[in-house]
Amino acid sequence: MLLSATTPVQQFAAKSAVLTSRTLLTDDQVAAAEQLLEWPGSDNEDGAGFAGFALGGEINQVPPDATAFVHRHAVFILAAETSWADDDPPRVATANLQWLPEFYHAIFDGTPPPHSYQNFPDPTHRHLTSHGA
Repeated sequence: MLLSATTPVQQFAAKSAVLTSRTLLTDDQVAAAEQLLEWPGSDNEDGAGFAGFALGGEINQVPPDATAFVHRHAVFILAAETSWADDDPPRVATANLQWLPEFYHAIFDGTPPPHSYQNFPDPTHRHLTSHGA
């Protein structure tokens, strides 16, 4: 039960940022996350939020061009997420999809770091690969 999730695969959206030592969140950016209180809601228990995934250590021992994961000098991956339930009306999905970029941009004051994490799909963010494309 602890590791289970209730987020439906198709009723979920995420935006991410790869944070380096130069792009760590400031106190003001963390405080901007209070916009979570403006989440439009849904019937999904997982709701919305943001999380930081720590990197470093062994991850940094592999060269950036050795695998598909190129962010070997990152400190954190930040994920901002929203979800809704299978039986929520379309207006709920629309509201969540409009809210997520507003939440994300509130944290980064409209200027997010240039990289995102490829396993948190975000069609609005250009994902950089080891080839720079």
